[in-house]
Amino acid sequence: MSTKLTEFFKSYKQAFDQFNSENIALHYKLPCIILDLNGFNSYNSLDRLVAKFSINCKSMKDMAYCGSELLMGEIKPLTTHTVSVDIGWRVKLATGPYDFRTLYLCHQENENWQIFSAVVYTGGLSENMKSIN
Repeated sequence: MSTKLTEFFKSYKQAFDQFNSENIALHYKLPCIILDLNGFNSYNSLDRLVAKFSINCKSMKDMAYCGSELLMGEIKPLTTHTVSVDIGWRVKLATGPYDFRTLYLCHQENENWQIFSAVVYTGGLSENMKSIN
């Protein structure tokens, strides 16, 4: 489980690094919910989710995003095919690094992982987190 999940999040990070809003959105299982700086939002269509991530990617470009480091924290099994994953993000901006965390609820279906809930929150990176770049 852990290897496939790690590969899933590597792919997710790569989509952000490439500003690929459609690929980012394809990592989500619809319907899904996201709580971030834009507030609490639910998404029932791929088009709405791609539009949300297009706006995020534009903001990232405007902040001179230079890449990111993803650090995997605790993975908690919730059911046979559902886990919670605490991820630390170190975003590299022209002005310096910016750290935050996200709690993802992920579901595995046909051996493929997808995110159905993401909660972004302020928090530093923990020394227990492992880089998965």
